[in-house]
Amino acid sequence: MQTNSSALPWCAQALRQGQEQRCHALDTEKGESVSLESKKQNLKQHLQCLKTSSIDLDNLNGIYLAVDTYATLEERQQLSEVLMQEGGAEMIMSVLLYLSSEGRHIPDSSLRRMEMALWILQRYTCVHAPIRRRLVECGAVKYLIKLLKHLRLEARSSNADVRYIVRSTLGTLANICLNLEFKTCFRQENAMDEIVAYTKQSDKVCKLDSLAVLSRITNEDEVYLVSEAIGAINILVEVLNVPTYYDYTRFEGKVFYTHKLFANFTFICIAGGVYKKTIEASALSGQSLEIVAVEQEESSDPMI
Repeated sequence: MQTNSSALPWCAQALRQGQEQRCHALDTEKGESVSLESKKQNLKQHLQCLKTSSIDLDNLNGIYLAVDTYATLEERQQLSEVLMQEGGAEMIMSVLLYLSSEGRHIPDSSLRRMEMALWILQRYTCVHAPIRRRLVECGAVKYLIKLLKHLRLEARSSNADVRYIVRSTLGTLANICLNLEFKTCFRQENAMDEIVAYTKQSDKVCKLDSLAVLSRITNEDEVYLVSEAIGAINILVEVLNVPTYYDYTRFEGKVFYTHKLFANFTFICIAGGVYKKTIEASALSGQSLEIVAVEQEESSDPMI
């Protein structure tokens, strides 16, 4: 589609800006960058340690950080492939089940490890469809929906670690439902009510991620569920219209800054999905979001 660059929504321009910032950061980074092969070896080493020893936070952190801040899309995909080939998806699910078999009553001593395991799932499912499929086969959707339900009922949101667990859980589910064939999995687990409940939470990141899930798994006769999540939609529109959204708030900056390129794609996905679900929503009925919806359909990127 031929489009004048001045007519593009800010998020499309930010994609280019993000690429330029990444290149500049790489050029000015001190020391030599770590090769992709070294990253793969480090990842394999941490996975092996996780497999043969106790659930160590350092190993979980090493797996998470194997995909560093400035990794390209191709590097992320290759590292995700290594994780899958080494049985990493199954290992992380085993970690979660070990820490809390039913996703409830997680002891405080296990919260940090639970949080890190979920951040791993969110990061590696971001660009790799086969890992999403493997996780679904391992019962991830069922487990994560149970986890969300129990955390909400236990009302532990005042605990920072619990908030991060909720965010990474919703983020992982948002990534998994990028594969639309998994839509039925959410149905089987009666996930709709739980996801809708999280669009009403005060946490902005939770609102956006739950809106992303909702915009992908609802049927045409359930459009009202998306359009009623007006608080989440308003945050999405606000974020899309902020020139430097990674400074949107101090915390969102911390969450999104290192993944700004991918976060932009995420916002495009959500905006496109919400726009197509509820074209009557006045907040999303502008020409710029029509362009977003078309870009989403035409993109060949696996995230979209």
